Amino acid sequence: MSRSPHPRLSAGLLLTIAALLSSVLVTAPAASAATPVPPTPTGLPAGVEELSSYVGANSCDAATKPGSAALGALLVKTYPGTSYGTARACASDSLATSEHYDGRAVDWMVNSRNATQKAQGNAAVAWMLAKDKAGNPYAMARRLGVMYLIWNNRSWSAYRPSDGWREYNGCLSSSKAGSAYDTTCHRNHVHVSLSWSGAMKRSSYWSKKVAPPEYGPCRTWQTNWASPRSSANLTRCQVPASVTPLPSASTLGKRLVSISGMYLKKGSFGPAVTSVQTAIGTSATGSFSTTTYNALIAWQKRNGVPATGVTDVATWRALIRFHAAQPVSLGLDASIDSDILSLTEGRLKLSDSVADPYGRVLTTQWSDVTAVVAPGDFTGDAYPDLLSRTSAGALRVHRGTGNATFAPAVTWGKGWNVYSTVFSPGDFTGDGRSDVIGLRPDGTLYRIEGNGRGGFSGSAQIGWGWQGFDKVFSPGDFSGDGRADVLARRPDGSLWLYKGDGKGLWSGSKKWVASGLQDLTSLVAGGDLNRDGRSDVLGRTADGRWLAYYGNGSGGFAAGSGQQVSRGDWSSEELVVGVR
Repeated sequence: MSRSPHPRLSAGLLLTIAALLSSVLVTAPAASAATPVPPTPTGLPAGVEELSSYVGANSCDAATKPGSAALGALLVKTYPGTSYGTARACASDSLATSEHYDGRAVDWMVNSRNATQKAQGNAAVAWMLAKDKAGNPYAMARRLGVMYLIWNNRSWSAYRPSDGWREYNGCLSSSKAGSAYDTTCHRNHVHVSLSWSGAMKRSSYWSKKVAPPEYGPCRTWQTNWASPRSSANLTRCQVPASVTPLPSASTLGKRLVSISGMYLKKGSFGPAVTSVQTAIGTSATGSFSTTTYNALIAWQKRNGVPATGVTDVATWRALIRFHAAQPVSLGLDASIDSDILSLTEGRLKLSDSVADPYGRVLTTQWSDVTAVVAPGDFTGDAYPDLLSRTSAGALRVHRGTGNATFAPAVTWGKGWNVYSTVFSPGDFTGDGRSDVIGLRPDGTLYRIEGNGRGGFSGSAQIGWGWQGFDKVFSPGDFSGDGRADVLARRPDGSLWLYKGDGKGLWSGSKKWVASGLQDLTSLVAGGDLNRDGRSDVLGRTADGRWLAYYGNGSGGFAAGSGQQVSRGDWSSEELVVGVR
């Protein structure tokens, strides 16, 4: 007897299978034909947006965005008697992040336990996900910029359309059936998270133009949250490592690190405001009032930060350094702010000050690098770049992105291992382009002129007899005449200034700067450590401490130089470069 390919299943088995399927399948909300839906605008373009990819909230700008307000108003107008909410104060709940913090999420208040409102909720989400007359699936969701929906125990994601409606957070279980879970399980409201184009009212439902994907504000490497922006960003953000506090940081310090970057201003409110108020020493009311604004201005002025009255990136860096990185016992100046690059066993690390020994690892693949140069903007795009030299003598250009990351390296040329030391004074020739200086083992010094496009236009010998120095570097303009200079140390510990003439050569004879520096294992450009408008120098001791040598603006060191300004032990960092 032949066997049928489709054997008959018993009725009992069919019932069992049906029961199993009913326990795992999550169906879409059913809409009623009697329930109205929002209108479809006239004048829509023939094309439609791509389904929104997931772009999570990473900024803190708790102001309702125009597209969020428009969607909320549209739903309330279509379904009178309902209401909606949008923005939520940053860190006001247990969520690590939420599009409510960006002002691009809408909570439309309808209750699934009310038959009329359940029908309204079902109708609205079904309208968003339906095909249009042209056959475009999820047409209104795409035109509104819907990123995901949560309603009545289920969620739908534009970036996972094949999954359909999925159970949300275990909300179909009997343990969460009670009304106590109605908010958590979104049984008393429909949650709509919007893309940035939808939230900013740039999507086609509102603008009648198909909007490209937008990615919103990008976080910088110094903070955990991004500053807000209103213009469209069409480039996906690079994601730097999260900022973490030092283990010794206080509870307040750790809290400040976790919320660092949140853009707080007059009118802001919530726990983040309370933390900042505590940090700057004003009344911790949780409301950013005129009193808080004035207190922040005063704090910014005391700590050498631009007095903006808002918690911008510079303010957050100072707050973190003061409360989460600075050991009081060392008496460090909270305004110290000098980026440091260090290369050890192939690991390139960037620290935003010598009070940050942990830093952020940029790459672990530089084991063949023998020199690192920080020339500033070398490629002409206004972002700081890096140069590296390999053991084979190849010079590589690493174009900066402005976010502590770099584009893939471009090898410019070979033969650079003829130099024992390579560094950049910035613009040494006065043409507005960053240059490089190389010292050969025989003591000859060369100027290699940058062309402003990521390469070089020529070179010239500018000195000889420099083999008598064991350390040569540039702090930028050290003499106060607006021209880049060079500092050189002899083995006896004396430090000498060679003033640049702004045309690629020297002005006058060398000048003695200081003595007694022979025990320092590193000397690097310190930028303006104390924010007095003058270039400073950092010196590292054998036991891994950094000392600050403050420039006096006329080619010498000011009183108070030689004080410790670091945190932790820096002795294991091998190749160290100061970023002016």
